[in-house]
Amino acid sequence: MDDSIISTKIHIPLPRSTLVERPRLIEQLNQGRQAKLTLISAPAGYGKGSLVSEWTHKITFPVTWLNLDKLDNDVARFIKYFIAALKKFIPTFGDTILPLLDSPQIPSRQNLLGGLITEFSTVH
Repeated sequence: MDDSIISTKIHIPLPRSTLVERPRLIEQLNQGRQAKLTLISAPAGYGKGSLVSEWTHKITFPVTWLNLDKLDNDVARFIKYFIAALKKFIPTFGDTILPLLDSPQIPSRQNLLGGLITEFSTVH
């Protein structure tokens, strides 16, 4: 893993021992697997992270985690973390893009996103 990656940002936190179980919301997340995207939205402190952490520890399929903050608004930083999170399951994912992110002249957002799309198209 890249030395500049803060590993806690890409590790799923353990559910809290004082967790209030939310079976209805867990079931909604399970049903959301049928969709292409599930968005969980609520103000800070409402337990979004706790809910997803609980859910990921109950399921049997692979899940990766990326915890975002204000600094991740930088496209190069975001893509580095995004790739690091996916490398847990696809070790070669992003190998062609990462060197570009460390070059003096970072490619445009459009080229970086095109590179990511190309990477996804090669995943089997």
